[in-house]
Amino acid sequence: MGLRRGIPHKHYNSLTNSLTNSQFISIQEAPQNESSHQDLSIENPESMEIDEETSEYEATRFLAMLQAEDENFTPESNFTPESSQYSNDWSATPAQDQEIFPTVHSENWHHRLGHVSASSISRIPTIATNFDTTTCESCILAKQHKLPFKSRQELEVTEKLQLVHSDLCGPLPPSIDGSTYFITFTDDYSRYSWVYGIPNKKSSTIKVKFDEWIKDAHTKADKKVKYLRTDGGGEYTGFLTPLLSSYGITHQPTAPYTPQSNGISERLNRTLNDMVRTMLIHSHLPQSFWSEALQHAAYIKNRLPHSAISYDTPFSLWHDQLITPIGHIRPFGCIVYAEIPKERRPNLSKYFPRAYKGCLLQQISPSMIKFYDFERKTTDTSHNFTIRENQYPSASQFDQSTFSSS
Repeated sequence: MGLRRGIPHKHYNSLTNSLTNSQFISIQEAPQNESSHQDLSIENPESMEIDEETSEYEATRFLAMLQAEDENFTPESNFTPESSQYSNDWSATPAQDQEIFPTVHSENWHHRLGHVSASSISRIPTIATNFDTTTCESCILAKQHKLPFKSRQELEVTEKLQLVHSDLCGPLPPSIDGSTYFITFTDDYSRYSWVYGIPNKKSSTIKVKFDEWIKDAHTKADKKVKYLRTDGGGEYTGFLTPLLSSYGITHQPTAPYTPQSNGISERLNRTLNDMVRTMLIHSHLPQSFWSEALQHAAYIKNRLPHSAISYDTPFSLWHDQLITPIGHIRPFGCIVYAEIPKERRPNLSKYFPRAYKGCLLQQISPSMIKFYDFERKTTDTSHNFTIRENQYPSASQFDQSTFSSS
C-alpha cells in the first residue's frame, strides 16, 4: 500500500495544499540519489501520524516521499482519497460519481451554499476552497449560540420514515406569503427535512399540513411512518390525534419544558434560522422574505454532508442516489434576469425588453428557480434565466409594504 493510503485524508490535503506548484517543481527536480531516498523512507507508512500544524519543511519532505514512490504524482492528485477505506459516497473518485466544477472563487461557494461553515464545505471533495468563513461579516452578525444539549437515542432506526421528528417555530414577522410560523419534518434515518410556512399554529392547520406532507413522503419512500416525535405542544394533539391513529402512527411527545429532548428538530430550526438570517442580511432583502429564504435554506441543507450519517447527504440517502448535485445552486437574493414568456408580451413589442429583472428566492430544481420580479412586485418561476451571483438588490427595488414587518 502506498504512502498516501497510510495517511488520513485531511492531513494529506493539509500537507499537499501547503506547497505552491513552484515549490513542488523544485522537489521534482531535486536529485533522487540513493542516500536521499533512504532518508525519506518510512518503515511503516500505515502508522505514520501527521500533526495538524505540520511545518512547510515537513510537508516538503512528505511530498518528496510521494514523488519517490510514484513518479506521476502531482500536488493536484491529492484531490480525492484513493483508499477504499473511505466508504461514503462523498469520498469517491469525482470522475466516477461526482460533479466536477470549473474554478469558482472560494468566497462564492460560501455564499452559494447559504453561508454554511468551512467544515461543512470541506466535506465535499469536489470543491476546493480556502475561504475563512469566520471573516464573513454576515455570518458574524447572524450567529451566536449556547452550548449543545446532549441526548441519547433510544430507538434503533434502520429504515426511512421509521421515526420522524417534527417541530414548530414562531411567531415570526409576517412573510410575503402570509406565514407567521413554520413547521419541520425530519426523517431520522436519512436526516432529510421538509419545511412549510403556515399562517398560525392551530391544531387544524397542523393537521392539514401534516396530511399533505405524509402523503407525499409515503409515495416517495414507499414506506410508512411508524413514530412521530414532537415537543408535546398542544398543536400536535386535538385534530392531529385521530389522523395519526388512522395512519397507525405512534406519537412520542417529549417531557414538558424540555425542548432539548427533541434535539434533532431543535438543531434543525437553529441551523435553518441561522441560514435565513444570514442570507437576508447578505442579500439586503426585507425580513418579509424569510419564508422564501427558509425554503432555499432547506434545499441546501438536504444536499450537504451530515455528521449523523457518516457525512453522507440526506438527499443521497432519501433518494437512493449516489450523486448529490449542488453545482446549480446560486446565492439567495442575487440578481436574476428571467425570460418574459411570449404569451405575456404585449402587441407590437418587438423592441421591448425580453426579460424580467428580479432576485433569486428559491432553487426549485437544477433547471428551475423562483424569483421576485422588481417591476411587477410579485414572485414567479422560470426555466430560462441568467444569474448574476455577485450582484444584489437595493432597498429601492422593493415595494414599501414588504418592509412592514422589518
